Amino acid sequence: MARRNAMRYVAAQRRLRALNADGAVPTRSAMVSGPVRRSRGAYESARRDVREFKLWDPTLGSAATDTLPDLPTLRARAYDADRNQPLAAGITETNLDHVIGTGLYPVPTPDRELLDITEDQARTFVRQVRRLWRMVNDTTRLHYSDRLTGLQMQWGMLRSAIAGGDTFAVRRFRERPGDLLGLKLQWLEAPRVSNPNGGWDSEWLQDGLVFDEERRNSHIWVGSQHPGERLFYAPTTWEQLPVYGPDTGDRQILHILEQRRFDQPRGVPLLATVLRNLRQSDEGIANELTASLVQSLFTVFVKTQLGDEFDDQEIIQSLGNGDGRHYGPPPDKQELRLGRGAVARLEPGEDITLAGTNRPNINLTAFLGEVLAHTGAGVGMPPELILKRFQTSYTAAQAAMQEAYRAFDRRQTWAVETGVGPIYEMFVDECVLRGYVDAPGFHDDPLMRAAWLRVEFRGPSKTQLDELKAVLAAERRVAAGFSTIEHETTALTGLDADQVHEVRVRETQRRVTDGLEVPATATALPNKPTRPRDMMRPDDTGREDDEGGSDDDREAVPERERTDGRLARRRPRIAASRTAKPKPRAKRSLADAAIDHLIQGTLLDATR
Repeated sequence: MARRNAMRYVAAQRRLRALNADGAVPTRSAMVSGPVRRSRGAYESARRDVREFKLWDPTLGSAATDTLPDLPTLRARAYDADRNQPLAAGITETNLDHVIGTGLYPVPTPDRELLDITEDQARTFVRQVRRLWRMVNDTTRLHYSDRLTGLQMQWGMLRSAIAGGDTFAVRRFRERPGDLLGLKLQWLEAPRVSNPNGGWDSEWLQDGLVFDEERRNSHIWVGSQHPGERLFYAPTTWEQLPVYGPDTGDRQILHILEQRRFDQPRGVPLLATVLRNLRQSDEGIANELTASLVQSLFTVFVKTQLGDEFDDQEIIQSLGNGDGRHYGPPPDKQELRLGRGAVARLEPGEDITLAGTNRPNINLTAFLGEVLAHTGAGVGMPPELILKRFQTSYTAAQAAMQEAYRAFDRRQTWAVETGVGPIYEMFVDECVLRGYVDAPGFHDDPLMRAAWLRVEFRGPSKTQLDELKAVLAAERRVAAGFSTIEHETTALTGLDADQVHEVRVRETQRRVTDGLEVPATATALPNKPTRPRDMMRPDDTGREDDEGGSDDDREAVPERERTDGRLARRRPRIAASRTAKPKPRAKRSLADAAIDHLIQGTLLDATR
């Protein structure tokens, strides 16, 4: 056996060396001399002689070429839209509510089979990790500046990625008094990572990211202050930080971005595609509001017929004594102002004109609705969800919510894989090193480490337009084996199933102790088989004669009612209860009566 294992080891090492050699072989390049002739394709969309495509001649650039030159402008406009435009702010806030919500928290699921541990050991590990996560994540001890909690850092991470395109988290180590862990996170906004002294981009340096010969991001350049800092002046210095630790090889810098192209070095703001629509719709709404306000004032305007008395020198002086840049009121002239029901005093030779009352514009709502629909398509959100206004049918609203959650789930997965997940791995790593958590083999074998770090993240619950239908559907999925109680509990309420179970057990025990609830008993009576109600005969009540009356009592119900489906199965029982004389029973305790009541209710549920 030992010889066989040794042979397998030698063969595996030989195979690994071969794979390494194959991966190191460069691809062959071909040199072509002379011009390359290309034949015309068959795609209509590639034609240049069609009117629709004559002026559409975009360039085919690389991911860096198409992205990096426009990033400063895109970031500035996206941040401005998020600050000042209600629709842009609504897109950001809605993503925060449905992607992060009240926080993404881990539910460890260690691989018991691979780790060869018992269920009790796995449960102990899960309880320890979750307890420590709450103790650290719910405080500001994880933040480098000791200002933000774990939830606030998750909000800032997503908001910065939406408006700025990407963000960075630097792993620091600081042991402060009272801290459980030395792990600290320093967050960097996208503009702080840039080329030193505004240098040019190159093959190995692109907007602050340094790449090695394998095209792997090895370092980043970080400015000492934000490039837009204007409150105080200080010279900006740049510091180069390694992405991977030189000793451990662990990742020290997290780059949180939604990468659209393979070679894309930096992230693009989510609002970049829809900034034009947002700007135009915001200006249209502002202009319409201003016009409606002007119309609502209903002011009488004065129209003067100057004729031969027109004096250009007087007009120039009214503009500010001949300056032309200062547009002040005419001296010694009546000042005209808009007002609520205001009427200007007329001078000899003057006429009046009343402003029209064609506001509000009846076509504005339909137009903005179309613009908003295009905007929602660009960010993966229906217009109903952006406006928080559901005026369609239940089916249409439910379909809109389901489509929106496709985008939310995708962004939530991206946030976990690029940000929250790696932070959780850093957290567990130090917990194991400090002995807070027992995880044998965690630092000895990468396979064991991956088995201990297997985790699922729970987020906010999904919005339900009809909670009763959602609960019934979840109950049927669990009963049919399509889902689990843990998954449905999180999806419906956002709570943890284990915590819900523990609280319910504690509440039930307390209610039983206080006499508000009777303890659970057996689900069926012994030696008394029951049949489903659908299998009963029309004249069968499902009870014994001593509990449901005699045959004479059943005959008291007309034949038509006894053969009329479900009504026939219920009427005999009612008639029997009214006509049958109850038999004397012996005195029994309250507990016996409660047990009989529960058993009868269980039988009724079983026969339905």
